[in-house]
Amino acid sequence: MKGLLGLTNRLTNKLGKEVKHMRSICALAIAAALVFAGSYALAADPITDFTQTIHVSTRYNAFGMAIGQTTVTTTVTTTTGDDGSTSMTTSVTTVEASWHAGSLKTDTAHTVSDTTSSDGSYSHSEFTDVYTYDSNGVLTGCSGSGTFSSYDGESGQTTSGTITRTFEIRNGQALLMSQVTSGTIYDANGEAIGTTSTTTTYDYAYLGGQWVVVKETSTTHTEMFGAGDTPRYSETITRVLTYDRNEFGQVTGISQTATGTRVIHDAIGPDGQPSEMTFHMENYVATASWHPALGWYISGEEYDWVLDTDWDSWGDPAATGTVFQGADGQWYMTVQVWSNDEKTEYETITIKLDLTSLSPEARAAMEQILQQYAESGELLTLYGLSANEVLVNGGTLLVVGLGNGSFDNHPYDFEGDVPDALANIGWQQEDFAEFVAMMQNSPYWRQVLGGMSNEDKWTTLNELYTALQNGDLKIGGSITTSTGVTFSLVAENNARSGGAGARLVANGYSMRHFTNWLCRQLGLL
Repeated sequence: MKGLLGLTNRLTNKLGKEVKHMRSICALAIAAALVFAGSYALAADPITDFTQTIHVSTRYNAFGMAIGQTTVTTTVTTTTGDDGSTSMTTSVTTVEASWHAGSLKTDTAHTVSDTTSSDGSYSHSEFTDVYTYDSNGVLTGCSGSGTFSSYDGESGQTTSGTITRTFEIRNGQALLMSQVTSGTIYDANGEAIGTTSTTTTYDYAYLGGQWVVVKETSTTHTEMFGAGDTPRYSETITRVLTYDRNEFGQVTGISQTATGTRVIHDAIGPDGQPSEMTFHMENYVATASWHPALGWYISGEEYDWVLDTDWDSWGDPAATGTVFQGADGQWYMTVQVWSNDEKTEYETITIKLDLTSLSPEARAAMEQILQQYAESGELLTLYGLSANEVLVNGGTLLVVGLGNGSFDNHPYDFEGDVPDALANIGWQQEDFAEFVAMMQNSPYWRQVLGGMSNEDKWTTLNELYTALQNGDLKIGGSITTSTGVTFSLVAENNARSGGAGARLVANGYSMRHFTNWLCRQLGLL
């Protein structure tokens, strides 16, 4: 029963708004605390207070035999931020036990969890596990079900759904094998705008005379509705939490790995087909910490969302069309692209031209050419990089130069001489364009470079790129660009990086992970 209650209370960290700092703390603390009846209070970390009370009520018959028992475990977690904001989670588990074949055995375990935050957000979950016995008092089965709901105080969005729990009986223990939460997301007007589900499975080992959890695999899938059957946004993340245990079943350490995919359909073309950008989670690192009372828990995680794209073929796609400058000063191109494999039909789309990969000199020359062609209305061919090497309506072309020759994938060919100011940007732009695209997909890109002008962004990235190429920035070193951004390379040593890898840190933000192979290629070691 101790292990069961520890597992049931973990649900409070998986519903509504995630309470990541208590993800593993609750499971271990509750399982351990059930050995004793009473109450205690402690500080889980500098901003979190954790209290737990266990009340036991036992009923006896006239002969002094225990015939029933109610155990109520109340856990309260309160977190206070530096700005004074607060969040409080209260979880109450009530276990009813009665006499079966000579001893008290659990009949039901009912858990209610509520979280309230100072911004008006709240979440609620409630589920019950029911145990069944045969005529000999032998445990034969267990099943659980419940509901959950949450409210975001800022967006006004709500989420509600169901909880389903399945068990397996081993050696008289009811082992939670899987838990599935499935819900619908509603906007502030009560309209359904998406779905979310989390499936968690558990693996066990027989240690110290009981079955104990050695691995939890949790997959969360979220979809936000879009036009037709295609979701506007979808994300799937799988986390695998592994418990290291000694021969007595005690936890001696934990580790966590994760994989994920994020797909964005942000624009709809003239034919009704959506654009698509797919990201994969890479460079995942989880940090495990130890608390002297609560034990092991995951105290942090870090990862990158990396855009799926083949940057190896430079100059493809090419775009041919007419250009114009929007009221916001941004350059756009109206492009005709083939719409069938036979190249007999084409469609017209509008794309954004991103000039940030060009040097200030090359960019000024390019903008002069764009202005010239915008005034004349003539067709112009540009080449560069785009997500998945495909141009879609509303998409972006990272421009690296002027077209110069025939491009089979497009209806028009560029004719005319390449202007002198752009004649030499050629192949040397390929690697830098890849580097720019990689950095734009980095975590904390907006925090570090988002407020800069395009020219300052280029200057910052160009100086960083040059420092990496020339060996001015190596592991353990740092540089400060003329725009005031300090970059440093911090050594890492983990299995995923194959040994000595490095992490690029910019003004205190972790932006990129450099694998061991890349460190060798760039001479960073």
